[in-house]
Amino acid sequence: MPDTNSGKIIVRKGTIVRCEWCGSPESYDWYTSESGQKYCSSGCLAAGSEARTYKVGLVSVCCSLILLFPAIGLYLIAQENYFSVNLLGIIFYAFIIFLVVGIGSLIRSLDARKYLSRKGMYSNISTSSLECGYCNHLNPPDVLICQNCSAPLTNALFSQNTIPPWILDHRLLGRFACPFCQCIYTYYGSMMNDEGQLKCQNCGRPFPVPGEDLGPPERGKL
Repeated sequence: MPDTNSGKIIVRKGTIVRCEWCGSPESYDWYTSESGQKYCSSGCLAAGSEARTYKVGLVSVCCSLILLFPAIGLYLIAQENYFSVNLLGIIFYAFIIFLVVGIGSLIRSLDARKYLSRKGMYSNISTSSLECGYCNHLNPPDVLICQNCSAPLTNALFSQNTIPPWILDHRLLGRFACPFCQCIYTYYGSMMNDEGQLKCQNCGRPFPVPGEDLGPPERGKL
């Protein structure tokens, strides 16, 4: 529910959305499966549906192989029977459809297996970790004031240990001015090095992430 004094949304621990596969409460863009389950990334979505995708592919390939035998028999007598020619055409198209669907599903299933190791990776990580931007103290998600320094948590984010690296790589950090050449560019999580620094897109010199985001560019300007 909203807090009218601070404008902050109070989040109850039991209502925080988690990825159905890795358990992360963070996402750059949530993905919803056909059954309504939430996934933090396309990789987790693929992993969550890997078993079903594999079964669909296997069944489709088997069906195409089953259709192959009557198709061969009809081909041998097709020249003598007009009905057999039409039936052969139907079976041939069905064979192609099942084969394409089956191979495509198996390829997607094999590709999704590289994400299977994410299973439950963040399920046991507590979401009671809103990080204070002033003292870095971790607070429960239902508080508005830091329990350590009493600073407001209006803009606080979950602690970094709740954010998978595949989410951090796509997170928009903001628009910052290089302290050396003063050029302003947009930066993402994937642009940050191991020391937590950004590399200027103009002069190439590394600099720490500034505390102030310059916000979106004005219309007509870069």
